[in-house]
Amino acid sequence: MEAGTRRAVYYSHLPPGRYVFRVIAANSDDVWNTEGKSLAVVVLKPFYRTWWFLRLTRLVVGAGVVLAWQYRVSHLQRARAAQEAFSR
Repeated sequence: MEAGTRRAVYYSHLPPGRYVFRVIAANSDDVWNTEGKSLAVVVLKPFYRTWWFLRLTRLVVGAGVVLAWQYRVSHLQRARAAQEAFSR
């Protein structure tokens, strides 16, 4: 990508990964730096796309389902016991 006369470059929406930014430039006399410089850049995943967050979310949702099921079963058992006690 040619930057022209700009002194800044922007890369938005880069996917997670490792990148190397390389640049060469010329001075005002149009003498080019042939070696250039490079900069290693690491773009991390957002926390909500990491393996540990996904696993933790599944664990919490699973625990919520189990707790809701246990609550419903105990509620039904109490209601049945109350009906049986009332019918005696």
